[in-house]
Amino acid sequence: MLTGKALGNAIREAIRRKGVTQVDVAAHFGVKPPSVQDWLNRGVIAKEKLPELWSYFSDVCTPEHWGLSISGGGTVPVISWEQAVEFTDGIAWETSEYVNTWAPVQRYTFALHVLDDRMEPAFPQGSIIVVEPELAAKPNDYVIVRGTGAERAEATCKQLVRDGDDLYLKPRNDRYPIKPLGGAKIVGVVVEMTQKFR
Repeated sequence: MLTGKALGNAIREAIRRKGVTQVDVAAHFGVKPPSVQDWLNRGVIAKEKLPELWSYFSDVCTPEHWGLSISGGGTVPVISWEQAVEFTDGIAWETSEYVNTWAPVQRYTFALHVLDDRMEPAFPQGSIIVVEPELAAKPNDYVIVRGTGAERAEATCKQLVRDGDDLYLKPRNDRYPIKPLGGAKIVGVVVEMTQKFR
């Protein structure tokens, strides 16, 4: 994967190919234009934004543009959100749909259709996200979580954020509330996104 000035140059070229401005990019990622300037000049971008960066420019840039190797990935099952709720180690997915990924594929890696707008613009409705259950979640990661009690049967995608000693689940769409992590179980970490259903 590209880093430093090489990454900055790749972002600059991606912006040119897509025909957008730095202000457009800043608005999409929810940052200020000087942050995008730092991306271009120094290749300094938060690690958790990289999957979103690759996805945003996926219509004009291949994984190789970012120094990513497709050969490092593979094919993973696309499962339902109901199946994600029931995830346990050793599960065998029952599905007829698969998607290619350039993210490393482990024993239980799976993908999900994004069915609502809670995580826009990071993960638009109609995209597919690749999830790694064996990756430890860290603050600012995008995670799949399942609730507790009456909400046990629901799985959602949120950003894991820290405020002091407490962890919260934050939708990217400001129309939805931030909630404490509480007893919710993290099922896996989002490691890649594609733009369209396959």
